[in-house]
Amino acid sequence: MKTRILLLQFFFVAALVLGSCTGIKPGSRSAGKKLYETFYVGNEGTQYFIKPLLLKGENSSELKLDITFRHKTDLASNSTLNFTVISQELLKTLDSLTITNTRHAVSSKNISLLFTERAKAGFSSRFTTNIPSGELQKLFHSPDWSISLYQGSRKIVFTPGSNTQKKIRRLDYNIFSIL
Repeated sequence: MKTRILLLQFFFVAALVLGSCTGIKPGSRSAGKKLYETFYVGNEGTQYFIKPLLLKGENSSELKLDITFRHKTDLASNSTLNFTVISQELLKTLDSLTITNTRHAVSSKNISLLFTERAKAGFSSRFTTNIPSGELQKLFHSPDWSISLYQGSRKIVFTPGSNTQKKIRRLDYNIFSIL
């Protein structure tokens, strides 16, 4: 009888230990086929993280854009746009960024370099900037984006492929159409 009780206690403790070792991420959930994550941030509402969207440029260059913003009752705050430019040329400064679609355009001149490093295709430069969240919402209503980076008189243009355009449509449907 004592052996049976000890055995039951052992299995109970083992189940607790194994259950506590699983990778649970509290306070968040994935949705939209893993296109974004949401996090409850208390009095500040819900934080959204849109996972990287891939846009293509000239000479096999790429731009990967991820977006973070918060929503409580409206979209009055700023959204953070972090983007990585992968190209054969090293970029350390950018004067401005413009994102346009057939309905709307938004620009930012406050672009900060986070880091640069060597990549397989040359160099990877990571930047950050902010835009008003209300402007971001308008961009997602049409997926035919064009992102232009300006460096002096030089203009570097990136556009989404059909797969990224589908992602933009799903993000608009799952997030922006209900905010």
